[in-house]
Amino acid sequence: HNAIVKALAQVIHKTDGAKVHLERRESELARIFKGRVQQGQMDLAVAQYGTHTKYIDATVVSPVTADPRFVLEAANKPGLAATKAEGLKRLRYPHASLPPFAMEIGGRLGPSALAYVQSLFREPGASADYTIADALTSLSTALHAHTAQQIYTAQLSTPAPNPAS
Repeated sequence: HNAIVKALAQVIHKTDGAKVHLERRESELARIFKGRVQQGQMDLAVAQYGTHTKYIDATVVSPVTADPRFVLEAANKPGLAATKAEGLKRLRYPHASLPPFAMEIGGRLGPSALAYVQSLFREPGASADYTIADALTSLSTALHAHTAQQIYTAQLSTPAPNPAS
């Protein structure tokens, strides 16, 4: 998750030079949760020139869950896990200034996440030297490098089997 957030911040900055803040609490995105007011904590706050701030709350999801019905459904509908995760983000923060951003562990972006990345390249002043393919490659590389590091770290912390047992 954190690797994707940092990679997305770099993509946004490279594309249009916008100022991007990481891990911001925003009172305007407050919600009632379990009877208490809770400020929204956004992964990214993008200060776009001449417009309002856009907030992004990212998630990384797996289409492989403990629910066998979901696994079967996800196997037949590419991107289902990311689409459902984006729907949950919309329910949690139903604000127009907060596009849901979901990415599956295989690298597929949800429809809103992909639309957001594509929109960066339609902005006036978007970099001509940095393409959508570059942006998607940056996000995918961050995801897979971090996932590989997690697997490697987990392997190092797992005790070796005892051959005498």
